[in-house]
Order: sequence, then structure tokens, then C-alpha cells
Amino acid sequence: MIIAIAFMLLYPFKVMDVSKVEVLTPVVRLGDDLDIKITYCKYVDAEATVSRTFFNDRAVSLTPYISHLPKGCNSKIITLKVPENMFASEYSLITCNGYKVNPIRRIDVCYSTEKFMILPAEKDLPEHLEDDDLKFKQLFREVELIKEKLDLK
Repeated sequence: MIIAIAFMLLYPFKVMDVSKVEVLTPVVRLGDDLDIKITYCKYVDAEATVSRTFFNDRAVSLTPYISHLPKGCNSKIITLKVPENMFASEYSLITCNGYKVNPIRRIDVCYSTEKFMILPAEKDLPEHLEDDDLKFKQLFREVELIKEKLDLK
């Protein structure tokens, strides 16, 4: 019995490797869709509890859900709605997939995106900005120019 428990706790299960994470929409607005592409190899036919967190100096967690990616090596594009109750800022997205490999052990596979920019929703932009907001206005114009250059409208 002790050997079985030790095996369940200590056996080095390999459930999933994530080899590449790409942000396909590096500039998005609050309330818009963020597209991410992951390339992975999954070695077990098991469902995962997926938790995601937008992270900068604050953390904004999304509701966890159950996912069942197919076993094998694949790529998948994931589309997430950016919550409207966040601050416009630069973020990365941290994702953890939790796999229950036996009755007493869970293995988490976590990965993170590179940083991306979340802008205010267009409806939230003021018509007229005060002098104190000049830096934000300038930054916003620069981001819009970058988006145009990258053809990310």
C-alpha cells in the first residue's frame, strides 16, 4: 500500500509540453477579443481545469473552466474576451492547465504570453482631454500609429 501511494505521489508524469505561445492581437481594447496561438504536445487523454490571469502589477483572473484538448501535438488558436473592468495597460496572460493524474495528485502545466497592450474601449475615450492627460493622449496616438503600421485595425 505504501509503495502504491509513493508511486502515485512521486512518479514523474509528463502530461503536456507547450513549445510556443504567440499573441496574435498584440494591441486590443477593453471588451474586444484577444487571440493567442499555442503549440503543444499532450501525452495523456485527460481533461484539464484551465485558469487564466491577466497580469501586470495587478492580477485579473478569469473564471476557470474545463478543457479537453486532444492528445498529440497540435496548435490551437484561443480567443478570449478582454474584461471591460480592467485598467488599460500592458499585460501578459498566464495560463495554468491542471490535470488530475490520479486520485491524490494534480499536475499543473503553466505558460505565459509575451506582453501585449490593452487600450481603453473607444466608448470610454473622452472627446476632450485636460492638460493633465496630454501624456495619455500622446501615448494613445503613438499606439494608433503603430497599429496602422502593423495593419492591426
